Amino acid sequence: MAASKGAKGTKSNKVVAKAKKNKDNLNSSSSNLAMPKNKKDGSSLKTKSKSSQPKKINKFSYSMPKNINLAQIGHALKFGFKWLAITATIFFFVGGPIIAAWMSDRDSKQQKQQQEDYNKQYEEAVKKAQEEAANKPKEYDESLKYSDAMDSLQIVDEKTGDGTEVKAGDTIKVKYKGALASSGEVFDQNDQGIDLSLGSVIAGWQEGIPGMKVGGTRVLRIPSDKAYGSQANASIPANSNLVFRVELLEVNPPTDQAQ
Repeated sequence: MAASKGAKGTKSNKVVAKAKKNKDNLNSSSSNLAMPKNKKDGSSLKTKSKSSQPKKINKFSYSMPKNINLAQIGHALKFGFKWLAITATIFFFVGGPIIAAWMSDRDSKQQKQQQEDYNKQYEEAVKKAQEEAANKPKEYDESLKYSDAMDSLQIVDEKTGDGTEVKAGDTIKVKYKGALASSGEVFDQNDQGIDLSLGSVIAGWQEGIPGMKVGGTRVLRIPSDKAYGSQANASIPANSNLVFRVELLEVNPPTDQAQ
């Protein structure tokens, strides 16, 4: 009986010891779950939690460069001003003459174009007058008939003007009538007034009109060599002497003088 009792006591002690051990293990597990194993693990969890949140960016923020080299900035500005001065000098001595030459060439082209326009206008007026004359009955003006020999240009002022005097190269506005000296047959006339450049008319006009004054009327007896010569021109036969009566209305100087 004593042995049985001792065995039973021993068995009870083992049960109690086992229960205590289980209790200690349970406390240890609870502690492990409640607290991180070490400080490093805890901080990593905290860091991960913060990094998971999106960062806010201030688009108006601007940070000045920490290191500003004033010497380099000054050197760059000095270099820039130097090249600016060089560029301005090159432009003044090279670009200036080029621009001046370009402007002169442009003015020359404008004057040439104006001269061509005057010539074209004159040719169109002559052509129109000739076409009109071809469709009309022949007209004769006995006052323009001149059958005597005509070896040189003859100038007769029927009326002396008191306005601006014509010079060589001027542009004039005139009324006129032209006829064949041999018969007085009228081949061309303008009663409305037309602008003509003295550089675009026959030699007899170029030599016979300068010296006239606005308001005057002049008769030009022109030998064939100062008219159309051996070249026939519409109703004007070759080698024809011509007679013109010209009334001067206006005078305009050449374009370069007007400027």
